Amino acid sequence: MSNHQDEPENIAENWRRFQSAIGLANYDRASVTQVHGSEVVEVGESLPGTDVCGDAMITGRAKTMLSIRVADCAAVLLASEDGKEVAAVHAGWRGAVQEIVIAAISRMRTRPENIIAAIGPCIGPNAFEVGEEVAADFDRVNLSKFVRRSTSEKGRIDLSGAVEDQLRRAGVVHIDSADACTFEQERFFFSHRRDRGTTGRMAACIAIRD
Repeated sequence: MSNHQDEPENIAENWRRFQSAIGLANYDRASVTQVHGSEVVEVGESLPGTDVCGDAMITGRAKTMLSIRVADCAAVLLASEDGKEVAAVHAGWRGAVQEIVIAAISRMRTRPENIIAAIGPCIGPNAFEVGEEVAADFDRVNLSKFVRRSTSEKGRIDLSGAVEDQLRRAGVVHIDSADACTFEQERFFFSHRRDRGTTGRMAACIAIRD
């Protein structure tokens, strides 16, 4: 998908082409302004506007596609086994330490053991270098095992592993995780860190079939 510097009409056209390509041309698309927080938005009869801030959406609304945007953060898609409830979560390191994934699951009506989860490509542990203040935040929320510390360099974070750990702690057992690093695999992915902020965004979407 296009980045924030594109013209609005180009972004709208990209979404139109994308939804047509995946067979969801006549579906409503729900999105929110992502702020790296822990707010969960429930999508009901009306769709959230661009003034609604949040980093997770949940819905049981038919013919509705939830969409989030990432370029190093982890996209987490959740669905009930019967396909009647779905969620989309944007989880960067700030979202991880605020336990956005756990917050989203707690708001779903589906029991955790009946949820299927998918973790998309994100920045990998070899590339995700962080300062001690970030590493300390991971320690605070029991994610120390996903921090690699060294006396000679900054710490490194395994974001995908941390997100998967939180899914399991929330009671989810059916989890699929992409083994891909957005930073290292330039041919396939945008990366905010690699491209120093001037880059596009990947779209992660999930919908309830009518």
